[in-house]
Parts: sequence; structure tokens; C-alpha cells
Amino acid sequence: MMSRNRTGFVLLAVVILLPLIGMAMVFLTRQTAQLAAATRQIKQDAEMTNLYLSAVAWIQANRQSLARPDAPANQTLPMDRIAAQPASASMEMGPSGSPDKNLILTIHLRNTPKPIQKKWTFRLAQTLPAGGSVSADGPSANPGP
Repeated sequence: MMSRNRTGFVLLAVVILLPLIGMAMVFLTRQTAQLAAATRQIKQDAEMTNLYLSAVAWIQANRQSLARPDAPANQTLPMDRIAAQPASASMEMGPSGSPDKNLILTIHLRNTPKPIQKKWTFRLAQTLPAGGSVSADGPSANPGP
């Protein structure tokens, strides 16, 4: 008789604990999905910042050749070895003849849930403002559109 009561108690305990465990698993699954989405967003922001800083460094290193009147108006920047995921960066320059011409930098991240494209506009003479900081939003002294 004792073992039958004990079996009934164990069965009752399992019936009570099983939904509690199920609810805990649902809660943890939701939390994990939210953390995964946040991690993906942080990774994309870091990738965009890395590509932006690399593009600005390339533009600064090639500033003299870009300021020449015969410089091409549109160029694709060499980002193949820098990007951790498929990405492209291009640059479009305004009217030539002046070292103070406008420059539009466009970075496009692919292989994301929605492809991301950002544009920054700044002057070639001041690719980075003196004492300015750089973030994924562009130069602090001249934010893009």
C-alpha cells in the first residue's frame, strides 16, 4: 500500500512540475531570442563602424590624389579584406577643381536580415575634423543626412 501511495505522489509531483518547467523553457527561449537579436545588432554596428573608419583612413591616405582635377568622380573603395561580412563602400565626389569639394561616402552591408546602407557627407579637405570623434554615425562635426 505504501508503494502505491508513493507512486501516486511522484506522478502528482511530475504533473505539477512539468508545466512549470515548460513555462520556464518558454521564458528562457524568448530571452535567448532577444539576446541573439541584440547581439546581431551590436555586431552590425561594429562592422559599420569598422568599415567607416577604414574608409575614412583610406580617403585620408589618398587625399592628394582625390583632390586632383582628373580624379574620378565615383570610386569603389577596397573593402574586401576588411569586411567580416559581404559589404561594399563607394565614394562620390562633387564638382572638381577645389580641394574643398564635397565627398559622399556610402557603405552597404549585405547578408543581414535587411541590407543596411548608410551615407555620410563631408568635405575632402576635412575628412576628419580637428579633434573630432568618429562613430558609426559619421564625423561628429559634420553628421550626414
